[in-house]
Amino acid sequence: MKKLLHFLTAAAIAVAPAAVAQNLSVEGVEGEFKTFQDAFNAIETEGTINVLQDFTATPAKKADGTSNENAALLVGAKKITVNGNGYTIDFATFYVFNLMDAAGSLNVNNLTLNYTKGETASTRGAINVGRGSIKLTDVTISNLNVSSSSSVISLNNSNSNIPSASLNGVKMVNCTTTSNAEVLLANNNLSIDGDCAFSLYVNNANTLFTPSAGSNIAGNVSLMFAKTEIGNIAVRNCTNANVFTLSDENLTLESDGTNLVIAEKKPEQNFPVYIGETGYETLNAAITAVEDGGEAVIELKEDITLTGNLSRTAGKTIIVNGNGYTISRGDIGARFMAVTNTATTSLTFNNVTLDGGNAELTVAAFQPSNSASLTLKDVTFANFNTTNARGIIDATNGGKWHLDGVKFVDCTVANQDVTTNNSAGCTISGDNSLTLRINGAETTVAAEGVANTEAVAVTLGVTPVVDRVVFTGCSDAGQFSCANDGYVFITEGNNLKIGNQTITGIAGITNDTTLPARYYNLQGIEVPANTLSAGLYIEIKGTKKTKIQVR
Repeated sequence: MKKLLHFLTAAAIAVAPAAVAQNLSVEGVEGEFKTFQDAFNAIETEGTINVLQDFTATPAKKADGTSNENAALLVGAKKITVNGNGYTIDFATFYVFNLMDAAGSLNVNNLTLNYTKGETASTRGAINVGRGSIKLTDVTISNLNVSSSSSVISLNNSNSNIPSASLNGVKMVNCTTTSNAEVLLANNNLSIDGDCAFSLYVNNANTLFTPSAGSNIAGNVSLMFAKTEIGNIAVRNCTNANVFTLSDENLTLESDGTNLVIAEKKPEQNFPVYIGETGYETLNAAITAVEDGGEAVIELKEDITLTGNLSRTAGKTIIVNGNGYTISRGDIGARFMAVTNTATTSLTFNNVTLDGGNAELTVAAFQPSNSASLTLKDVTFANFNTTNARGIIDATNGGKWHLDGVKFVDCTVANQDVTTNNSAGCTISGDNSLTLRINGAETTVAAEGVANTEAVAVTLGVTPVVDRVVFTGCSDAGQFSCANDGYVFITEGNNLKIGNQTITGIAGITNDTTLPARYYNLQGIEVPANTLSAGLYIEIKGTKKTKIQVR
């Protein structure tokens, strides 16, 4: 018998209906509540409602028990706080919150209101404030389509009827409305703070209404005014024009030091040269704008043509990022550009083509001197023509050049492309295509990181001395070829020094004078005439042997 009773009791427990989870609680009040109306009724004059789970809001009840489609919560004269606790309340065709009593107030925190009818539009918004005070903090309204002139949030009454309104971290996500904007303001008591995202229509046709911004304002708030005049204040206590924008494309917002004011938008002007956000018509204008002894990074935004050469940079440190564009010489006199004057002067060009326009130069295009520094990285010289004995780049009187991936294309020089004239501290790295002259009995060039595809031909400006070091930081003798007869570069440790040239396998080579010339590299290996690349070769015509340089 006991076993039977135990079985029946267990069965009864198994089929008993589960308790229905409630949606809301009221602080200080026992029990939980299904609707906002139930929770509201449990509050006498002031209280806090906590959302316990996601749920669907239903219309409030009238005194006779019928539904009041105006809202899920009619705040009345009570002071209500709703803590959403990160939950979502779904709703359909009515205001979720409606304030119509000047003595009432509503604070809503950390809550999402989600419209559930998809493309079917609602005739009302989500929140209506005709009277009373409201503060929304971290509230998101999503997917609401409003077909009438109602906004998603309406703050539509006089100053006296709405003592204050605050939108802090309020966002509209995928909302549409046939009214002017998602939020309607018809008083002067709105403050906006936090990370917001919505459009705001200010109905200031008769009175100069303006919202105020808090110190933590962020996001994007689009503004539209019923009455828009240049010079009017658009947002009080705010200087951050990056958050607020005007829907009128012809107007913009500017700070007067305290507020954002409406101003006429000036047409955007694009410049070929920029330092930061400041544009310049010419490269020289940008360089001139840098104070003596100052520093600047100049960005090219398009191909440019020089309007004058630069004779001095007065101790400035200037970096020109070419961004793949071309600087053309134009009609500017003898020199392309120079780096001179002081040890603190530094000029750098990155990723740019310099076009000399085949105009004849009588001096070097670049001439770092007096300890000034010229750095060229990924720079191509094209169509330069100079009669200057020291070429296109000439380091003199202690000036230094630093070459990294520098190439000369279709250039004409009297001797070599680049010269260092008794100047210590010059460097070469990367893949270069140029001819080089090194003057001075003790001048060396640092070549750490050099990676020339073809050997760079080097002419020593004084009689070579065997065993003298010419390049430091490089142990690959194939990176450079010595253009001086009878000499080569050989490896010694991590440096390249001068050695005597020993030609093997060539003395016995003869050629019928009736046949075309034959060519051999300095190691005595024959190279087909149609495959000669830049470098030194021995040309054999009959019994005549001639050392030639292919450039």
